[in-house]
Amino acid sequence: MFLCLVAVSLLHLTSPTVITPPSTISNFCSVLHQYATVDTKTVANQTFKLCIAYPKWSQKGALAGGSEMRFNGTHRFDLTPNASAPGHYNCVSKYFGKPDPRSLPFGFITIDSDATFNHTSKQPIDTFQHVNIFSATRPYSPHTTKVAWMNWYVHTITNTTEHQLLRSACRQPASQVQPNATGQSIGIRDFGQDFVTPTSAAKFHPPLHTICIPSKGPTPPTPFVPATCDPTCQTDSLCCKDPSSSNPACCYAVKECSQVHNVMEEVVEKEVVDEEEEAYAVGKQDWWSWK
Repeated sequence: MFLCLVAVSLLHLTSPTVITPPSTISNFCSVLHQYATVDTKTVANQTFKLCIAYPKWSQKGALAGGSEMRFNGTHRFDLTPNASAPGHYNCVSKYFGKPDPRSLPFGFITIDSDATFNHTSKQPIDTFQHVNIFSATRPYSPHTTKVAWMNWYVHTITNTTEHQLLRSACRQPASQVQPNATGQSIGIRDFGQDFVTPTSAAKFHPPLHTICIPSKGPTPPTPFVPATCDPTCQTDSLCCKDPSSSNPACCYAVKECSQVHNVMEEVVEKEVVDEEEEAYAVGKQDWWSWK
């Protein structure tokens, strides 16, 4: 009996501590550095400002000429600097609807529920010590059965119970990224620089005075209605609002607010148009798996 008790006691003493994947801060702005290699050759290398607060996001610096994108939860606003335009931006808006939490960029910051604790880094990650690393396998994208291997690097903020995702990394066969490629593909996203939380709500809407031209696209379930903007909209534009949303009203180059989604014809240059276009677009690669 004594030996059995000793054995049970030793089992409890030597059983590993199970560390479950934490929920990381999901409302923040940071300078995102994302890069990828295919068989050691760099195929992507970008640094830009990213703000996230599901279902909203904005990015600045990923596109040429200082252009930026802002997504208010249903509509994307493509903003191009123009000193002579109202609000100093040209603006094109397009309706997409509420995004899937797995879609970009929200999939960047979500640790899979089946991820397991790998180890604590012995080397600093973005200057932080004792960073916990969680790992999991996952589909290459929501639409395929190809497999990728994920790592998430998590820092617990000092004197708090909050967890900050510093970095995520994806490893997969290079042939899944480029046909006929050999070796491995590695994609890394680093969120550690200039991390600020929470982000400002203004990051997700057009700047004041800006007039947006609606891009022809899907029709939302609720037509836009006239509203009051402060400051007031300039001549040849109307202040319009989605009555089903708490988002602020915006100025649109329309004669009636119901036209907000049926004005500008878009020229599509690709042979096949995806049935469901993603609102978040940074490059041609499938970034979903490169979290």
